Amino acid sequence: FEKTYTQNKNGCGQAIYIGQTFSNDNFIKHCKFTDCCNEFEEKYVIYFDVNYVEFSNNIVTFSDSTKKRGCVYSNRVYEHTYKNNIFCNARADGDFAAGIHERSSVTTSVFTLINNTFDNILGSSFGRCFMIDLMKTYGHNIKNNTIKNCPSGGALFQIRFLKVDEESFT
Repeated sequence: FEKTYTQNKNGCGQAIYIGQTFSNDNFIKHCKFTDCCNEFEEKYVIYFDVNYVEFSNNIVTFSDSTKKRGCVYSNRVYEHTYKNNIFCNARADGDFAAGIHERSSVTTSVFTLINNTFDNILGSSFGRCFMIDLMKTYGHNIKNNTIKNCPSGGALFQIRFLKVDEESFT
């Protein structure tokens, strides 16, 4: 995918959008995404609105790292796996992650991030390489990732466990 994107300024997934599906077989493997965002900033190349996905052996890169653009966003996670990917030259400020931004309000979600490289991820975001907002505090697997060539800026990653409200039955 090279310079492939939607012209819709409200579009969430600039190159790929996978909408709500109950399929357990959602895979994106061995792809290269280069400059796949339009001129609008704070957009993501790939947007997942699915329960299950495996994103592996992919490269997501931008030639102009001065623009605020992200690689992958998801607002629904039951089981998402990211393995052996390279995220390069993305930029984020505020509550916007440049590499991977995962949000889920379900208590059964599992997030796996193994052997990924975050190279030259810029900006003041508190989670510029990856930002994860999940309800469940256990069962996640984050290991053997590389963060390199990331100059001074916001926190490199942020993991937030969202508060679960307890109901009283008395």
